Amino acid sequence: MNSRLRNRGFTIVELLIVIVVIGILAAITIVAFNGVQERARNTQTIGAVKDLKSIYIAYAIQNGSYPGTGNYCIGTGYESNLCWDNRSYAADATANSQILEQATSIPQPSTTRVYRNSVDGSRAGVLYVNNFSFRYQLEGTSTECGLPGATRTFSAGQSTGPECSLVLPDPATL
Repeated sequence: MNSRLRNRGFTIVELLIVIVVIGILAAITIVAFNGVQERARNTQTIGAVKDLKSIYIAYAIQNGSYPGTGNYCIGTGYESNLCWDNRSYAADATANSQILEQATSIPQPSTTRVYRNSVDGSRAGVLYVNNFSFRYQLEGTSTECGLPGATRTFSAGQSTGPECSLVLPDPATL
């Protein structure tokens, strides 16, 4: 009778080993999943910048200038309507309606906040700067800007991802 009871069930050591193995597998899966999400958000933002470049150039050819005036966020869905914290850059309704003259919808970058530093706060999405350029924030310290001609304007050393800039041609030359 004693031998029958011993053969039924698992020992506490066996159960602990199974729990540890499941925990390790779960941790690996979570880390891999976070990397996939980060790459997807970066791809979304890079794709939006690529589309916006084409839209802005088409608009400038037709109108002699780029949409909107000053510095403004492109797209919607930003937390507190700001894409660049501590700078008060918000979406520009006029620019958005001018973009829609060239496109059926406004390309939507990721609006997930990326921490930059204690002075600049966090950033998301795409910012049009009145010197004919787009600035966009990506995630991941070793991430590249992803577009031909785009350059890092801020090192990822003080941020959780690079800030990139893509300069557009002067609209007067188009």
